[in-house]
Amino acid sequence: MPVRDDIEWLKAHSEGAAIRGRLDALTQYLREGEYGRGAVWGKHGKLGILLATNRGVLFSVPRSSEAVGAEYDAIETIEVQEVNARSLTVHVFATTFDLAVEGINDFQDLKRTVAAASESVEQANAAAGRLARFAGITVSSSGVTSAFGAGPLLGARADVETGGTLTRRPRIGAVLVFGVLGLAASKTVDQRELYLSVEGQGFGFAIQLLPWRVAAARSFASRLNGAQAEAAARAPAAAQPLGPAPNLDDPFEQLRKLGELRDADLISTEQFETKQAEILSRI
Repeated sequence: MPVRDDIEWLKAHSEGAAIRGRLDALTQYLREGEYGRGAVWGKHGKLGILLATNRGVLFSVPRSSEAVGAEYDAIETIEVQEVNARSLTVHVFATTFDLAVEGINDFQDLKRTVAAASESVEQANAAAGRLARFAGITVSSSGVTSAFGAGPLLGARADVETGGTLTRRPRIGAVLVFGVLGLAASKTVDQRELYLSVEGQGFGFAIQLLPWRVAAARSFASRLNGAQAEAAARAPAAAQPLGPAPNLDDPFEQLRKLGELRDADLISTEQFETKQAEILSRI
């Protein structure tokens, strides 16, 4: 899809000259072969514009001609916060920064843009061999990694808890990390508490998140636990000793085996007697 045609379509479906001007300004940041897939803005663009492209996201900084952005490989999640019945905020959580557009009231544009960007994030994760990323935690087939602790995927477990206390406290190396809360938090104070705990073989930690991120936290926990279950199903079962191995050089053991072969009609009586005589001669 040509860049200009796509931007022109977004401009034609935007509201007002201010939005069209900001979208036009974002074209200078598009690279060769890059095109827009959707855009959202809050309160006539005064609170920023988020443009999702086929390669990443671009954020038009409020009251500025500058823009910041990130490729999908650097983005962990794109989440929507319901501030009230008439206003939503979209948050982009990247590995090194967070950004948000507040005051969004066009839900259809928001749904289309978030779906397109989230699909691209999943594709970037798959290309890099990642199963999931959330709040600084990366899950792959080889293990769980984060700044708070790391270990193998096999045996790992994630739990999400809401409430005033963390009832499932990690057993090993527990570290409560506060402040992993992102930017542009709502002005409405939410007194609830949300914790995501992860523990496994030789590691364990818990982090506190903003309460509205509960759906994304539960989705991540479900994916981690599901990946762990699949890894456990693929892991070979440990061999269980069934007793001492038979000594095949023992003539009495050879006679017993020989009798089993005869009883199963696998050898004739003549073959049995001949072999029996041979074994008995060595006793």
